[in-house]
Amino acid sequence: MKLTKGFPLYNARDYRASTLSVVSAIDVARLPLPTIKATPEKWDSGFVLSEHANPKLGKLVEKFRMAADDLYLSCRGAACHSPLLPGGKHAP
Repeated sequence: MKLTKGFPLYNARDYRASTLSVVSAIDVARLPLPTIKATPEKWDSGFVLSEHANPKLGKLVEKFRMAADDLYLSCRGAACHSPLLPGGKHAP
């Protein structure tokens, strides 16, 4: 995913089939980068895919609709200042 370039990308333990399909496709497209992992207990900067928009995970960047499911991309820390994000920077 171009939006997350240069930052870690995590899955917020969303194990729905639609999310796992997207994660698998992203993993292949990002090779040779590491595969997407579950969010670690402590992380300061990066992006996370989740089933719900959750301010505790980070600032909402984008909502994706896949059939009957929604998938949310949020950022945290320095990742929120990436110029690749829609509309520029997302953090104060």
